Amino acid sequence: MFKIVEQSPTGSNFKMNFVQCVTCNVPVGVVDYYDNNNLIRRVEVKVDHLETSLVNLESKLNQLINVMRSR
Repeated sequence: MFKIVEQSPTGSNFKMNFVQCVTCNVPVGVVDYYDNNNLIRRVEVKVDHLETSLVNLESKLNQLINVMRSR
Protein backbone atom coordinates (compact mmCIF):
# COMPACT_ATOMS: atom_id res chain seq x y z
CA MET A 1 0.00 0.00 0.00
CA PHE A 2 1.14 3.51 -0.76
CA LYS A 3 0.27 7.01 0.34
CA ILE A 4 0.83 10.49 -1.06
CA VAL A 5 2.73 12.86 1.21
CA GLU A 6 3.19 16.57 0.52
CA GLN A 7 6.81 17.61 0.94
CA SER A 8 8.90 20.74 0.38
CA PRO A 9 12.33 19.48 -0.67
CA THR A 10 15.20 21.17 1.19
CA GLY A 11 16.48 24.21 -0.69
CA SER A 12 13.49 24.43 -3.01
CA ASN A 13 10.70 26.98 -3.33
CA PHE A 14 8.05 24.49 -4.39
CA LYS A 15 6.11 21.54 -3.05
CA MET A 16 5.96 18.01 -4.42
CA ASN A 17 3.77 15.01 -3.67
CA PHE A 18 5.81 11.96 -2.78
CA VAL A 19 4.32 8.50 -3.27
CA GLN A 20 5.54 6.58 -0.23
CA CYS A 21 5.20 3.11 1.21
CA VAL A 22 2.64 3.16 4.03
CA THR A 23 4.76 0.82 6.16
CA CYS A 24 8.32 2.14 5.81
CA ASN A 25 7.73 5.63 4.27
CA VAL A 26 10.29 4.98 1.50
CA PRO A 27 9.44 7.16 -1.51
CA VAL A 28 8.78 5.23 -4.70
CA GLY A 29 7.80 8.16 -6.90
CA VAL A 30 7.08 11.85 -7.12
CA VAL A 31 4.08 13.59 -8.69
CA ASP A 32 3.41 17.26 -9.29
CA TYR A 33 1.90 19.20 -6.42
CA TYR A 34 -0.45 21.06 -8.77
CA ASP A 35 -3.11 19.43 -10.91
CA ASN A 36 -1.64 20.25 -14.31
CA ASN A 37 -4.81 19.22 -16.14
CA ASN A 38 -6.80 21.73 -14.14
CA LEU A 39 -4.24 24.45 -14.82
CA ILE A 40 -4.34 23.67 -18.55
CA ARG A 41 -8.14 23.88 -18.57
CA ARG A 42 -8.04 27.26 -16.84
CA VAL A 43 -5.51 28.56 -19.38
CA GLU A 44 -7.68 27.25 -22.24
CA VAL A 45 -10.67 29.19 -20.89
CA LYS A 46 -8.59 32.37 -20.69
CA VAL A 47 -7.26 31.86 -24.24
CA ASP A 48 -10.81 31.33 -25.52
CA HIS A 49 -11.89 34.55 -23.80
CA LEU A 50 -8.96 36.45 -25.32
CA GLU A 51 -9.76 35.04 -28.75
CA THR A 52 -13.37 36.20 -28.46
CA SER A 53 -12.22 39.63 -27.32
CA LEU A 54 -9.84 39.91 -30.27
CA VAL A 55 -12.57 38.95 -32.73
CA ASN A 56 -14.85 41.61 -31.22
CA LEU A 57 -12.06 44.18 -31.34
CA GLU A 58 -11.37 43.36 -35.00
CA SER A 59 -15.03 43.79 -35.80
CA LYS A 60 -15.17 47.18 -34.07
CA LEU A 61 -12.00 48.32 -35.83
CA ASN A 62 -13.45 47.32 -39.20
CA GLN A 63 -16.60 49.29 -38.41
CA LEU A 64 -14.49 52.31 -37.50
CA ILE A 65 -12.46 51.99 -40.70
CA ASN A 66 -15.65 51.83 -42.76
CA VAL A 67 -17.03 54.96 -41.07
CA MET A 68 -13.75 56.81 -41.64
CA ARG A 69 -13.70 55.81 -45.32
CA SER A 70 -17.28 56.95 -45.86
CA ARG A 71 -16.50 60.51 -44.82
